[in-house]
Amino acid sequence: MKNQPLILRVGNIWVDIIGELPDSRKKELEKKLSFRPQGFQFSPFFNKWHKDEHGQKTRRIWDGWKRQFWSNTRRTYFPTGLYSVATEYFKDHSISFVTQDIRQSPPSEFEVEDEGFTYRDYQQHVIDTACNRSRGIIQMATGGGKTVVAAGIIGALKVSPFMFFVTLDCQKLIFYNPRITLFMSFQVIRLRVKYT
Repeated sequence: MKNQPLILRVGNIWVDIIGELPDSRKKELEKKLSFRPQGFQFSPFFNKWHKDEHGQKTRRIWDGWKRQFWSNTRRTYFPTGLYSVATEYFKDHSISFVTQDIRQSPPSEFEVEDEGFTYRDYQQHVIDTACNRSRGIIQMATGGGKTVVAAGIIGALKVSPFMFFVTLDCQKLIFYNPRITLFMSFQVIRLRVKYT
């Protein structure tokens, strides 16, 4: 009997692996999707040990790895942002899979218009690139315009539920996401938000 391909059910936050993946492959994939954060060796949990009944060190409380792959009796899953890394692993090891994309796009409920603001060439490049990808990390130097780029991406994609509030003197831009109830204030550009 031929092995059934794995099903990768891609959601907005998690990818669930449905099907039989041998434990040895799970361990390899866990290693592929894990990382050691900078400075891990200074963590108190890395420097503490479990001890046996004779007081001998047996293993560290934390081995220094941040795992991004989990498997239990109910599900096997990893963050959606690591989908391309996982599919590369499956292809490299000739593990057949099919993808079920069940992600839901947020509703487009508003327009963001800049008032005569011109993005720098590299900012426009980042905005265009980010809009053509489903996940990513934007890393820019201090003063490089990360908030401006975020506003540009949100405006281009018309992504809700992000909201921008500009103070009356137009000196501050307030960034708000009601799902995580985060308020941050920045001195940025003047934007006008129109809800439709």
